[in-house]
Amino acid sequence: MISCGKSDIGRKRSENQDSYLIRTYAPEIVLAVVCDGMGGVHGGREASRIAAERFASFIDAFFAAAEAPAAVSGHAVLSALTEAVFEANEAVLARTKEDPSLRGMGTTLVSTLRVSGVAYTVNVGDSRLYRVSCGTAEQITKDHSLVQYLVDIGRLTPEEAATAPNRNIITKAVGTGASIEPDTFVTLVGVGDVLLLCSDGLSGQLSPETIASVLTFPEGVQSEENALSSLAELIRLANEQGGPDNITAVLVAD
Repeated sequence: MISCGKSDIGRKRSENQDSYLIRTYAPEIVLAVVCDGMGGVHGGREASRIAAERFASFIDAFFAAAEAPAAVSGHAVLSALTEAVFEANEAVLARTKEDPSLRGMGTTLVSTLRVSGVAYTVNVGDSRLYRVSCGTAEQITKDHSLVQYLVDIGRLTPEEAATAPNRNIITKAVGTGASIEPDTFVTLVGVGDVLLLCSDGLSGQLSPETIASVLTFPEGVQSEENALSSLAELIRLANEQGGPDNITAVLVAD
């Protein structure tokens, strides 16, 4: 399995407050996590780093304790991903208590644990998971954002939401409150499918059609070099659209 990621500061920000991590537990088991921080001059960077690290550490321990990682049940995986979000939330809150200057910081979090042909996903905020299959990019996660809420209640169309001026306002984040309710998803992944995790610095600038055009590989991804080149192209295109935010993209594929 091929997994890799790239992150870019974009063209408007003075600091990259995105974080990502990739873990491989077996040839057929890969974890990827993307966090997009917010709050204060350096708070966002700190929140995303802490959340990604604590989240991944919890999953590390989960698989270290498993006698047969590949045989772990889907229910157990989803429970572990959810608990890892709770751990990340507590870690960010604890850091805020240590340093009051970081008060108000938080972060989005999206993570996928791919176990062979199944992707188990958890998300908080508006960082996304796409599955690119047969030339189409399907958004698997659902944003926790103001514009998504307005779409849900019929106040905006999806097309209007894509260009709404307040589309960066999120309704859930890791580290902003004692309780948190992440969403979970189970997705079948076929041969040749590509999973893309990204911050809104990418998804806010590129349409699903553009993402699919870059990440459709007629003969498969073939190599990490090929995958990294494609991620670099996505970042270039997002910057070409103005690059108003940090841009992070992580790819997982056969």
